[in-house]
Amino acid sequence: MTYKDILIYLDDSAACAKRIEAAIALARSHDAHLTGLALDSGISMATYMEVHVPEEILATMRGRERDRAEKIAADFRGTIERAGLNSDCHVISTSDITAAKTVAEMARYSDLVILGQVDERENEPLGGAKLPQDVMLAAGRPVLMVPYIGAGATLGERILVAWTPGRESARAVADALPLLKKAKDVTVLTVNPVVGRGAHGERPGADIGRHLARHGVKVIVDRVTTDQVRVADAILAYAADNAIDMIVMGAYGRSRLREVVLGGVTHELLQHMPVPLLMSH
Repeated sequence: MTYKDILIYLDDSAACAKRIEAAIALARSHDAHLTGLALDSGISMATYMEVHVPEEILATMRGRERDRAEKIAADFRGTIERAGLNSDCHVISTSDITAAKTVAEMARYSDLVILGQVDERENEPLGGAKLPQDVMLAAGRPVLMVPYIGAGATLGERILVAWTPGRESARAVADALPLLKKAKDVTVLTVNPVVGRGAHGERPGADIGRHLARHGVKVIVDRVTTDQVRVADAILAYAADNAIDMIVMGAYGRSRLREVVLGGVTHELLQHMPVPLLMSH
């Protein structure tokens, strides 16, 4: 597998420019086509309120939103043209409620989708604060989350695989292979591993490490055992101590009150990611 078709979700947040920088770096590294997606949300207003607003005002509001989306797309096209990459960009009409569904549907026609971490200091984005996790759980494609602080200059050179012996983690490793093969160093990390068949194996992490080595990945296996901090904190601390510039892990979801939500470790890393985070569900 290679990344030949990368989708990036565009918005007018302050962090979007840094997200585009990361997308450009990946597209160059993998000789990939880069597709931008901007959303025209129309009017984010309850129907019972909309019926009382004069049509000319509604038309002005719709036009303003369309212009906003078109400007986002135009800025992206200009940036990519200067970068000299193969690219295109789409502006799709949607709504606040269907934004995540729209992004997930577009993601299925790519090898990788790039989203941005929600900055809680800014206004809530289109689709709400849960947009990234909703896309992640619905897209059927790997999602690279870029922190709002940016990706850093060495994106994908030192990768940490946060390994658990589950379906989501295995899917994430397979989806990340194009990145893992190009990395200078890859570490498979298990946190509080359970030794034995059906768990992490007799030597936790050794099996997946051997599998990656057969793909030509320069990999080492390590483990952390602790009852002092949460698993997510142990992963983040290891990443900081070892100059990690990307984390790969499965996106674990569970059902609660008929709503699909992300598991604790996944949620914590999405909130506090210091480096880009590649996840698959």
